[in-house]
Amino acid sequence: MSFRVVIGLRRLQIVTFSLLLAAAYANSTTLYQVTLLADEGKISVDACLSADATKLVVGNKRASRYVATSVESNLVQTRSSLHIVNKTNPCFNYTVDLHKARKDRFAYQVGKSWLVNNHSWLWLPDTNQPVHANFRDENGNPVKLSAPWRIKNGGYHLNETPIHWTSRIAFGDIEIVPTNVGESVLNVALLNIQQAQKRRELVNWVGSAGRAVASVYGRYPLTDVQVLVVPIGKRKEAVPWAEVQRNGHPAVHFFIDPNRPIEQFHADWTATHELSHLLHPRIEYQDRWLSEGLASYYQYIVQARAGMLTNQQAWKKFTAGLERGRKKADRPLRSAKQTRHAYWGGAAIYFLADIELRKSSTGQSLNEVLDKFAALHLPSNKLWSAEQYMQTLDEISQTKIFTTLLAKEATGSTFPIRRADEPAFSPSQNTITADILGGN
Repeated sequence: MSFRVVIGLRRLQIVTFSLLLAAAYANSTTLYQVTLLADEGKISVDACLSADATKLVVGNKRASRYVATSVESNLVQTRSSLHIVNKTNPCFNYTVDLHKARKDRFAYQVGKSWLVNNHSWLWLPDTNQPVHANFRDENGNPVKLSAPWRIKNGGYHLNETPIHWTSRIAFGDIEIVPTNVGESVLNVALLNIQQAQKRRELVNWVGSAGRAVASVYGRYPLTDVQVLVVPIGKRKEAVPWAEVQRNGHPAVHFFIDPNRPIEQFHADWTATHELSHLLHPRIEYQDRWLSEGLASYYQYIVQARAGMLTNQQAWKKFTAGLERGRKKADRPLRSAKQTRHAYWGGAAIYFLADIELRKSSTGQSLNEVLDKFAALHLPSNKLWSAEQYMQTLDEISQTKIFTTLLAKEATGSTFPIRRADEPAFSPSQNTITADILGGN
């Protein structure tokens, strides 16, 4: 493409974008035109702020290291914000260098694809006005993009959740495969996975785990989920690292050794654990035993329900986890410092809650309570305390089971289940435990 053609396209983009910006300005909405330059490792943003916004802020102050402005950009930079210079014409542009962000692990390049922490480039107006974005390449064409935000009015809605919540986008050499889990869709994005057979296997692995989690109450808790599968080279296990991020819309990110046989992925608990996190809202970090406990409680149970493990295999793995947690329990669960204590102490709380619910006069299960919670509160754009979450579960179940466990077991000096291998809990002797594993 000639230089004149490129300049002509750029001018056409500017004229078209200016018209869109004028309409957005009139409606007190900020519209971002985001240009993704995969080959250069840069992101460029053009926008006009709504009438009451005068500066841009970012979720992490490190982002000031990566952003470039100029006199023409109509921005002046401070450590934590970008200020509009000419407030009578609040249009601006800035460019972010992803190679600089990569040094701080805010961006990751794998082959010709990029995985980018949105705190590295996304500066947002300091108002509550909606921000919509369109993403294009340097020629103005749509790009292949994996993003966590919802599409509204023809663009991504960027600011539905608190600015400090984290998320990532992926673009460049990626393949996005929508994977159905009932009426929900897991949008599986694979970064730089060259072998078609491996891509199919990994998509099937994610889908199988999603369908297992859907066994909790017959559907997946969210209708549309970003799932990232990122190769990070040779490691000691198939999935050495995974996490959930919740800016925009909850998403699950898997970091994998792509050379491992697919059987190792299916045998691993990570996928069902991470996908189970979407059964609950974001809970305050000091009470992570509640969020990690729920995912740990279900990670093997849903595998049994899906036929990935036998009931006895799942029970053996579950009780082994409880034992690991009990051995690390050196203080009350609400002040747990050890990861295993937090994860498996929390799992023990949910196990006790499930048993008490099933024994109660209402005959409910934890599955049913979480189903009702999801219908009322998911997805959630707020941060929940342990007290708020457990009180809400009590209200839904019309019991005091959850707040009682919070008050007694979570603050007690001993692990919630005294013996991880308690025979009275065994599915071979306890029909309630057998029902839990069987999905009843």
